[in-house]
Amino acid sequence: MIKPDRIPFNDIRKRADDFRKSQCDNLCPVPIEDIIEFNLGIEIRPVAEMLKLTDIDALLSNDLKVIFVDKSLVENHRYLFRYRFALAHEVGHIVLHSEKIKSLKFSSTEEWISLRKKFNKDDLMWFENQAMEFGGRLMVPHDQLLTNIMELKPLIQKFFDSYPEGDPATLAEYLSTGLNRYFEVSEEVLSRRILKEGILNKIGFYNSKHD
Repeated sequence: MIKPDRIPFNDIRKRADDFRKSQCDNLCPVPIEDIIEFNLGIEIRPVAEMLKLTDIDALLSNDLKVIFVDKSLVENHRYLFRYRFALAHEVGHIVLHSEKIKSLKFSSTEEWISLRKKFNKDDLMWFENQAMEFGGRLMVPHDQLLTNIMELKPLIQKFFDSYPEGDPATLAEYLSTGLNRYFEVSEEVLSRRILKEGILNKIGFYNSKHD
């Protein structure tokens, strides 16, 4: 079974930044569908009840030519942000794990699920977390996120006035509400980026007492 390389997250973030710049010149929100279909030449193929039957949103074929996505995510605008991140996550696998994926043998979603069960849990976690980190950084550029959060300083002060003992995770969730629409990602994805990027420390609202 394939094994993941232990790629430092800082390296993953740089590769996501380089990829974004090369594909859309840092345009935000990132046009992830266009990048996949027109720049990379990869088909996005909806699959009925994929999530219900397999518990996964999207899957990359082992020849790297197709991303299969649950049909409801593609067709229902309510799931737009989840759909966009699912695509970004698969791009993470393409950039970080393409050679390893091509070495796997599966020709259907069912075969992939069966194969996935054979993975060592720790190895699978590394593969998925690396793709998640790439996808998050790709869709939420650090510099733009920092700029946007800086503009919300009055809102942050209001948060502390109402909740002086507020912790970083709660504040990140508070800030993500609404701001996530700028990047066209879910509140959960944006909240995670605020914390992972250390944005709250960088703007001076948290020190060692709050960390």
